[in-house]
Amino acid sequence: METGLLKWVADENDRRAKILTLTDMGLQIADLIEQAFSPFRRDWLKNLSEKDIDICLRVFEGSGMAFRNYEDI
Repeated sequence: METGLLKWVADENDRRAKILTLTDMGLQIADLIEQAFSPFRRDWLKNLSEKDIDICLRVFEGSGMAFRNYEDI
């Protein structure tokens, strides 16, 4: 927040909750990082099949959902 890349916003579904999100500047920086990382990612994943990448993404998504649903955080 001190860097101006993140901000807290109210959750529309729960007035008590706040959501940490990227600012416009944060989105611009994230886009630059994505552009810089994209060639590396293509090279790193070139030997994996589309099926293997899909499986990996499902695991990451499932882990993310489990983390978001974890109530003790």
